[in-house]
Amino acid sequence: MALALGVVAGVAHVVLVQYALAAMQLAVDEAARAGAALDAGAPQCEEKAHRVLVGPDGIMRGQMGEAVEFECYVDTGVQPPHMVASAHHSGPAGVLPLLDVPLVVTSRSVLEVAP
Repeated sequence: MALALGVVAGVAHVVLVQYALAAMQLAVDEAARAGAALDAGAPQCEEKAHRVLVGPDGIMRGQMGEAVEFECYVDTGVQPPHMVASAHHSGPAGVLPLLDVPLVVTSRSVLEVAP
């Protein structure tokens, strides 16, 4: 019985980690596109990531979402320049007690330029 309970808990944990990764990836994809818009930048990118993930209608609100930090910046080391958005889940937080490694996802979008 204890083994079965352990297996169920392990599977539930894997599902939770996969959900967190997918939610974070969606947020940074949306954020990179928003920050790459013609009249936008890193502040709009970070605001979009926060709104998509942990905002009032966010997909990862609550204890798990509170442990996520966002970063957006323009990478001018590539041509054409890109908006880079990343999300970092800072490790164990109430809902993910078994998670001992940080989750990090990144997305890039080419900056729009005026014709």
